[in-house]
Amino acid sequence: MAIKYYVRKSWEDTATQQGAYNVLSNAVAVCDSDTDYRVYDAAGTLIYNPLYYVRPSWADADKQSGAYRVYANATADADKRRYRVYDYLGVPRYPIPFTVQLTAATPYYTAADGAEQAGTAIKGIYTIIEIKSPYGYLKSGAGWIDLRNLDVYGAEAADSASPLSLAAENVADVYGCAIGCKHVSGTYTWSKAMSAKKVNCAIVASRVAYLAGLTGKDKLISHTTAVKSNITSAKNTVAKSMSGYSNLNLDKCSVKWVGKTYQNLAAKYKVPGAIYVYDSNIAVCGGDGVIYSCNNGSNQLSNGVYAKNAMTSGYCFTSPVLVVILPND
Repeated sequence: MAIKYYVRKSWEDTATQQGAYNVLSNAVAVCDSDTDYRVYDAAGTLIYNPLYYVRPSWADADKQSGAYRVYANATADADKRRYRVYDYLGVPRYPIPFTVQLTAATPYYTAADGAEQAGTAIKGIYTIIEIKSPYGYLKSGAGWIDLRNLDVYGAEAADSASPLSLAAENVADVYGCAIGCKHVSGTYTWSKAMSAKKVNCAIVASRVAYLAGLTGKDKLISHTTAVKSNITSAKNTVAKSMSGYSNLNLDKCSVKWVGKTYQNLAAKYKVPGAIYVYDSNIAVCGGDGVIYSCNNGSNQLSNGVYAKNAMTSGYCFTSPVLVVILPND
């Protein structure tokens, strides 16, 4: 059986070799007992390094304040200097959560092994809430992305942020990773829909509401029982009859009947994070004339015409918004 892993101070320094192993965990154990050593594969590729590096960014090697074997020592140094902790792959390990900016469409995976692609995230800013290096778990719940060679964009918004701010922050994150809309039954929970690789507008909009603290996890809000016959009637009973009304935390949002198209909505209802309930759709406002529904958004142009796409096709602009769920400011 060919040897897979070698423990040395550097690949070139064969005289320092401490062993050759077929089992990675055995090689790693040697490194963990002496941080001067590394694990390499048979081609000389670095497989494991036990140190944590404290820097302002991974690119700022010249500003590194230390390399630590003990994670707690690295985080204490980072806190003191307001730096970050990175592992040997350049993956941020502290503080978590943090955001990254994707400058191109990026695959994400069902597990932290890159074996099965779950979908593709569009360009934008995304929040990472868990690390299994080199992968980070997306706050939207969609899956794991490879964090190597990605720049940390900034820290996540503080927990004390308003529900409206949190909803606005998570709109692009959630919709950028939503799987193609199949308009499947609204009885799906978010987790079941994601595992089935199916999703509908209610599930995705409900995820934004959950991340803003408006609902519990996997609690749906939907258009399902909105009363079509009352589209032009100013009846708050319609708002209360919408599916999932009882799932909403009314201390953190207001639920208003409007019965108007987007163009005729009051400005206070056109803010990022506002949730729109239609007779057969539910969407979230992205601000600046953008409405997200299912896995993408449409943009209303300055002349009132919308830029079509396959998912929304302008429906969100031409059909009346029955109900607006407005997270508190």
